[in-house]
Amino acid sequence: MKYLSLFVVSFAALFIISNEYSNAQDEVLTTAMHGSKIQYLTSVGMEVSPQQLVGKGDFLYVKTNKKIFQMSLANLEAPKTLREFATYKTDLTFGKIFLYKNSLFIPTNQGSLYELDENLKVKTIHDLKNPNFDASVVFIDDFSKVWIGGNIDKKAHLVSYNLSALGLKEITHWTDYQSSEASNIEAIAEKEDCLLVSMLNNKMISFSKKDLKKNHYLNNSSTTSGLGYGVIINGNHAFWANCAAGLTTIDIANPAKPQIKHILSNTQFRKQHPNAKGTNVCDIAYNKNKNYICVANGWQGVFIADAADPNNVIDYLQFPEFNNHCIETIDNYLYVGNISAGKNGNLKGVKVFKLN
Repeated sequence: MKYLSLFVVSFAALFIISNEYSNAQDEVLTTAMHGSKIQYLTSVGMEVSPQQLVGKGDFLYVKTNKKIFQMSLANLEAPKTLREFATYKTDLTFGKIFLYKNSLFIPTNQGSLYELDENLKVKTIHDLKNPNFDASVVFIDDFSKVWIGGNIDKKAHLVSYNLSALGLKEITHWTDYQSSEASNIEAIAEKEDCLLVSMLNNKMISFSKKDLKKNHYLNNSSTTSGLGYGVIINGNHAFWANCAAGLTTIDIANPAKPQIKHILSNTQFRKQHPNAKGTNVCDIAYNKNKNYICVANGWQGVFIADAADPNNVIDYLQFPEFNNHCIETIDNYLYVGNISAGKNGNLKGVKVFKLN
């Protein structure tokens, strides 16, 4: 109860999220281009921009900068908002959600880690012991060690913790003092004894989980600016959502020394589909049923690539004004977060697609 004054969970979010479309939305949706394996179904409109989508069981969690929403997926084709969570701290913003057992772990820009239950009720708020730690991502490894990444004074910062009933206890940390430019940790993934850490300034680093001093910088020859928004692991390959730099496939057979295998750039994408506007790979998800890499295209729409041959774009859908920032896939469905990016019409919200 001591945290009651810090947050509010609303069961009446209909004034923020609606399944009704404006005329502008209907008009835009009729201009979709291409696509036989991807079918647009519906949209859940929002007044705030989705930054991350995470599915678990019958629920889809939608993270925005200031709020977390829980949607029901009892009907996979029609998500329904159940409740939302927010704090009263106007200057607090949320990092990425990590689901672990029956909890949602969410770091913040104020050196804290919120732990919520599945219905968005606060279980505890962990103090990271450094109010200057702008934490953006959390990852819990196979040994239940907690890793939190972000930045301190615009220098990428990674910390490992033990989690017990007494809370978090720091084990060790690493700070990016080598870079002369601002840096931030955007995503963390795990392969055996290594962590793959994606950074904002077009960098990927492999760390030994046993000793952060043992690290290896990926040799990235791309000259296109990348933002390193996300990374997923599938067998001996990592797929890196590196925004304008493209969809990067990394060989991690030896995770201590990852190597770029190929990059699906904007140029390569348009060689396959000349009528496409282009692509910014903002987020990715792996669909096991179809063996697809599913991509939230920050330019316009979505596309799917063959996980066995990621340079092969199987299909895409292109919607004017769809600035997609995040993606999740469940069963044969895609859920995509459109941030609208200030374009015509209020198109923010979660878009639902079916993989045929």
